[in-house]
Amino acid sequence: MVATPQSSSSASSGTGVLVDVPPIVSPSREIPTTFSSSLKSWWATSEEQSALSEERLFRRIPFFVSSRPNSLDRCKTLSDTELIATPTSPSPRSFGVTATVAPATVMLPGYGAGIGFFFHNFEPLSKWRTPQLPSIKYNKDDVQSRVAQAESFFIESLEEWRQTMGIEKMNLIGHSLGGYLSTAYALRYPQRVSRLILLSSAGVPHDSYSLAVEQELSETTPEGADTGRNTDPARTPSKHEVDARHQSKWRQNPTTLTRFALWAWEQGWSPFTIVRRMAFWGPMVVGKYSSRRFGHLGDDEVRDVHDYIWHITVARGSGEYCVSHLLAPGAHARLPLVDRVHDLKIPVSFIYGDQDWMDPWGGRQAVENMKKAGNPDGRLHIIPGAGHHLYLDNPEATNKLILKELERKPTMNH
Repeated sequence: MVATPQSSSSASSGTGVLVDVPPIVSPSREIPTTFSSSLKSWWATSEEQSALSEERLFRRIPFFVSSRPNSLDRCKTLSDTELIATPTSPSPRSFGVTATVAPATVMLPGYGAGIGFFFHNFEPLSKWRTPQLPSIKYNKDDVQSRVAQAESFFIESLEEWRQTMGIEKMNLIGHSLGGYLSTAYALRYPQRVSRLILLSSAGVPHDSYSLAVEQELSETTPEGADTGRNTDPARTPSKHEVDARHQSKWRQNPTTLTRFALWAWEQGWSPFTIVRRMAFWGPMVVGKYSSRRFGHLGDDEVRDVHDYIWHITVARGSGEYCVSHLLAPGAHARLPLVDRVHDLKIPVSFIYGDQDWMDPWGGRQAVENMKKAGNPDGRLHIIPGAGHHLYLDNPEATNKLILKELERKPTMNH
């Protein structure tokens, strides 16, 4: 959720306000590369360490206020112009979202990620205008019921949160599975959504060339990714470019591993369950992925991101058990969004990385279907030097584009 900047009131001295200094947090462990270091990392895993892994990322946000207890005698002075924020709920995941913000902007992370992945995006976006287990009973052939129940597990939680926060209307920014669920929420509660910004959204096209998990785990640091220093702006791709990328993704001969993964996906297996059962080998396996995929980040950042990924992966499973009901083998939706977006009457932005394993062809088809239904406010954009995690690969271009899309005026009255 995007933070709202607030002006601090001056203390009695007239020079600033006194705020508690956040309690000291130990740095993340080195990413495990040996059995012994992996064992130590696995042994140290706990709910407290999981919360700390998220807080380390949030502490890079200037207005983050730790919810952890702190000594009252450790204080510092902030100038009147600095950003502060007071969480409106006990969770650090909600920053400055109140009923007076209209519309609020809410960010939904993707499958296998968490809200902490947006640590490079909260601050720039804040300057814009102010576990339970799913129980799904289904007939395998009754796709409509199966998808509806799985979507409800996520959507109704978001709706309950919206009501609790007193938010009348929201802009939704969703990445990957979060993009799919943002769209599903907008279709069910159209009066509650002002616009959708979908970052490499899952579930858009009719088909896909491989399993989502396989592609995510095999993705490497995109060529040209250089956090905060890639100044190439986002662009609108040509029809030829989108078609060429779509054709290049077809795989004629799936490997034995892929066939097994497809079978396991249909059986409801979760890749996180496999990692959990690896026990003390798990941190090293996750570390190999973290180092390969996010190696362009600074040393401290990649360690913190790895620690966050590890704790998300080994946490008690919840929504992960719904995903196979939403997405068929191949990372495409059982009820593709491309066939559903015609009911949307709001601006929708489809954004992909230029080296994204998600296919922008679906986004282009969705924009065309929206136009045919009378909604000309669909847009397709490409972020240079970026893969699936475009908000970390090229945060500068991603943040500028999101702000531009938030400011974009609809061409029709919705």
